[in-house]
Amino acid sequence: MLVCSYKAYLRHLEKNPKKSVLQKIILTFCAVLLVITGIISALFFYQYNLEAPIRAENQYVETAESGFIATKQSINEMLDAFNVAGAKIKIFDNLKEGSAAASGFSTSLDDVNRNISNIETVRGNVIIQKNQLGKFKTPQKFEKINQELLSFYGETTSAIDKLYNQHKFARDLLMSLGPNLYLPVLSENTLWQDGKNEEITAYYQSLKSDANEALARLSRLDPPDEFTSHVKAQTAYLELLVKTADAITNILSQKDDQNGENPTQVEKAYQVLSEANKENAALPEKLLSQKLKLFSVKENLEKFAAVKIHQGSLERKLNDISREQTQIRTYESGRHP
Repeated sequence: MLVCSYKAYLRHLEKNPKKSVLQKIILTFCAVLLVITGIISALFFYQYNLEAPIRAENQYVETAESGFIATKQSINEMLDAFNVAGAKIKIFDNLKEGSAAASGFSTSLDDVNRNISNIETVRGNVIIQKNQLGKFKTPQKFEKINQELLSFYGETTSAIDKLYNQHKFARDLLMSLGPNLYLPVLSENTLWQDGKNEEITAYYQSLKSDANEALARLSRLDPPDEFTSHVKAQTAYLELLVKTADAITNILSQKDDQNGENPTQVEKAYQVLSEANKENAALPEKLLSQKLKLFSVKENLEKFAAVKIHQGSLERKLNDISREQTQIRTYESGRHP
């Protein structure tokens, strides 16, 4: 019985020979390698957690700085677009010819609508940048600059909202006037060349009807303070137009004097127009000046004066913070090559 057990033991040893020295070395090396890997992983994890605050600070600075720069650029581009629109308005308004009214109206309306669209886009971008800051937990050392940025975005949004309301009213004003009354003129030069009574009468009857409808629409508008003088000047033009149209159509409704030496009714009507043009002489320049204020770079920069001052202060602070964080990153990289 014992002999059989011993033989079985010997057979077991033959099947499972003792590990060689080489095998032991390999196993030892693997064990040491696993231990070293574990130690390195632990150190890496420790270092990763140790640098977490710095990474959070860097991420915040990058987000804050990129959002601020994007806002600054979008505002500048918006204001530059206004200047282009103002130049086109000046070209049409200086024509001072009724036949150019429709083209001037169409161009101005397109420009105002385009500016409104730009303003809405810029406002949306500002809100996005403001919300972007809220996605991160603000590092304690940046809480003050974060509050300043939020205040800046709020201030910028308010200025943009005011600009939007002004352009929206400008569009309402344009729509109230319509294409025929866009330019503050009292006649078309070609109308009087042939001196046809019926054509002149029909022209002023139509113009009077348009003017009365425009006056009714203007009366329903609620102009912002900066548009009060503009609306008053526009109203004065329309009232003068109605008065002139009434006078001309009344004169033309009468027959010419049989005495050929006396002026014809058309000549009398033209004299009324000449006097009205003298009264109207200052209105085109006044209205053009009011229109250009809406698109003037100088005027709009003044509207954003407080925003620009705040912007300059923040830009300097963000530059200082960015340099400081760069130095920290460089120092940390030197410590941990």
